[in-house]
Amino acid sequence: MTPNGVMPGDLRSLMQEEGVGELLARSGFEVDSARPTYVRVKPGELALVGVEAMVSTRAGEAIRLEGYLRTYADPVRAESLAHKWSTKLPAPTALGTGVRLLADGRTVMFCFPNDAKLPSIRRLLRTDKLKRILGDLVGLEGPVRGRETQLSVVRYKPERRFLARVSTRLSGGPRRDLFLRLFADRRGDRLDRVLRTLAARGGDALVPRSLGSAMDGRLSAEEAVGGEELANVARRDLHPAALAELVARLHATEFVLGGAARSVVDEATSARRALSVLAIFEPELAEPIRSLDRLLSKPPPGTNHVTTLHGDLHLHQVLVTPTGLRLVDLERVGLGDPLIDIGNMRAHLLMQEVDGIDDFTEEYMLRTTPRALRDLDFFTALGLIRRALLSFRSIEPERKSISAKALEHATEMLSDKATTS
Repeated sequence: MTPNGVMPGDLRSLMQEEGVGELLARSGFEVDSARPTYVRVKPGELALVGVEAMVSTRAGEAIRLEGYLRTYADPVRAESLAHKWSTKLPAPTALGTGVRLLADGRTVMFCFPNDAKLPSIRRLLRTDKLKRILGDLVGLEGPVRGRETQLSVVRYKPERRFLARVSTRLSGGPRRDLFLRLFADRRGDRLDRVLRTLAARGGDALVPRSLGSAMDGRLSAEEAVGGEELANVARRDLHPAALAELVARLHATEFVLGGAARSVVDEATSARRALSVLAIFEPELAEPIRSLDRLLSKPPPGTNHVTTLHGDLHLHQVLVTPTGLRLVDLERVGLGDPLIDIGNMRAHLLMQEVDGIDDFTEEYMLRTTPRALRDLDFFTALGLIRRALLSFRSIEPERKSISAKALEHATEMLSDKATTS
């Protein structure tokens, strides 16, 4: 593992509220407060930092504005990007110009709804445009009433994806609630096909019902599922048997949509890249990171198990509904070793200190092909490394201690003292 240089641009400062506020103030933004919410880094080149700011209008009303910062190691790239966007007529915001170069000379701010790779967000926020987009969804089965259509932002990851909840009414019909997912590529079309395939082969109660795709495949829509995230109730009732049954059903579906399966070597390589990025975020974790990297440099367990994968399975991706558990957020569905999912779920349960990890594992193994505990430990360790990096990407206040804990657990699972039976 060789970290590629230092943090690009002013990232270390921008991961702190004081740093974000100071840079915005120097750049002429009048904000009451500002804080970073999300970070994604390409070592040695650039980083994206999500920002949430509170602004007071002239009438004294406080409003929340979102956006993100692109900060570069090379200031020439920042200046070039800002100049390019000055010719594109970015949407104006309460902070003024929607895209501008900041005072440090190497950071460009994009104020929502401006986005370098998701320009169609602006279309979704206009009721007239949204009505037409909804009209292209084959699953809505009728035209919508624009005046009775409301959109609310659920999640926004700059230059990656935009998730919104829409409440609308069909002409002559009932009110419908749905989720819209906008991507920078044609993953919307793929997700539509994924949901339809899984519903047909795994049952309607397995995943949300797809309502179709639009905008040249960049947008997908699905019916909103009423329920509570398992993350909110897991400590008092994990539902280990029901959770195991749900995941086993997903893994048993015959998923055929093309694409190579995720290999064990790829998973280990991805974990090592995550460690490399984590070392840049937090130099004080260098020793446990080096130790883990050495353990991951050994040949991974050889497996020939390939099933349908959720791809990003954790407690927030399972809803507790009146009719049972249901999987959501299936953007990363693919093929690979089923223990990729099980390891990710076990890692989240372990970090959340939820009782019932062994019960869930045993219930899952009862429904599938038994596996060596050492294989299970390996994939759980990979999940723990992902959670260590996620704490920094999400800029959690206790990210250093969270990551240290996750790395410690992962090291124990990969060490020669781990269970080998």
